[in-house]
Amino acid sequence: MRIALLPQLLLALPACIVAIPRLAQHSSKCARCPHHSDVVATSRQAHYTKDHGYTTFGAIEAFHATRLDWVYSTNASFVKEVQAVPGVTAVTLAMNPQVPDPGGTFLIGRIQNIHGEPLDAPWMRAWPSKPYYGCINHPDYLKLAFARGIELFEMSGAIQHDDPTANGEAASWDQGDPESSGCYCEHCMAGFTKALEGLNESTRERLNVSAAFNYREVLLDNSSYAPAVLAELRELFVAFQVNSTERYIGKRNRHSFHFPNEKRSFCQDRLGTNIATTQKKHRSCRRPALPRGRGSEPERSRPADLLVQQRRWEVGIALPPLRLRVG
Repeated sequence: MRIALLPQLLLALPACIVAIPRLAQHSSKCARCPHHSDVVATSRQAHYTKDHGYTTFGAIEAFHATRLDWVYSTNASFVKEVQAVPGVTAVTLAMNPQVPDPGGTFLIGRIQNIHGEPLDAPWMRAWPSKPYYGCINHPDYLKLAFARGIELFEMSGAIQHDDPTANGEAASWDQGDPESSGCYCEHCMAGFTKALEGLNESTRERLNVSAAFNYREVLLDNSSYAPAVLAELRELFVAFQVNSTERYIGKRNRHSFHFPNEKRSFCQDRLGTNIATTQKKHRSCRRPALPRGRGSEPERSRPADLLVQQRRWEVGIALPPLRLRVG
C-alpha cells in the first residue's frame, strides 16, 4: 500500500501527523475538492488484510487520512465503508485508459501499432496480463470508458483518470517507433486524413495528401515519400493524437458529469482527478487555460486539429504529493 501525503510541509514525520486533524479544514463551497491541509491516502485496491503491513482502514487511521484517492474499485460496499470512517471527507475512484471489455478481456477498441496489433504501455509489457490501452478515437472503446466513468461517479462522486493522456502519450512510446506506438487503427487513420483536409492546397500537394491518403499505408511503404515529408507528417500525426486526447478528456467530463436534475461542476488535478460538487466551483478547482504553441508562421496557419500545441496535461492542483511507501 502506498500512502500519499499533502502538502510538502509534512516533512517532519511522524511528529506533525498528530496535528493534521486540527489543520484539515474544508470549505463549504467544494466539500469534495482537495485542500492543502488534507492528508491523502491512496489504496490501489481494497485491502482487508495486512498484505503490505496495513489494511486500507488501518492506514487511514494510522496516518489520520482525510481523503482516500486513486482507488481502483467498483465495490460500492467498500466505498460506503470508507466514507463512514470518521474524518474522511472524500473517496476518489480511479479509471485508466485500460477499461476492460464486459468479459474482462482487453480487445475492444484498443490502440494498435502499424501492423494492427494491440499495444500496452512500455512499463507494462513485462506484466503477465496484457491490459491493452483503449483508443480514444474508437467509438466502441468510448462507450466502455464513458460507462465506467458514470459507474464510478455515481458510486463516489469523484473520479480520477490515471494516465489521461491516452493516445497523445501512446503516439510517442519508444520514440514513436510505429512497431510499438500508435494508434494506427482505422478510426485514427480516417480522423487524421480528415484533419489533413484543413491544410491549404499547396501544403497538401507537397505532402502528397489526397482523399485516399492513409498514414499507416504510407509508413508501411514510404518509398515515394522524402524524409523531410515523412518528418512533417509525423509531427502532424502526433499533434492530431494530442488534440484527439484533449477532446476525449472534455467529452468524458461532460459525459460523466451530466445529471439532468443537478448542476455539477468539477476540477481536475495533476493526476486527472475530477471532483464533482452541486455547488459553485471552489477557487482551487479552476482549470487554467491551456496555452497554444507559438510555432512558426506555417504552424500558425494550420487548422486547429494539427497545431503543435504546448499543453499542461497536469492541470489544477499544483502541489506534488509527498509519498511514503508502507510495506
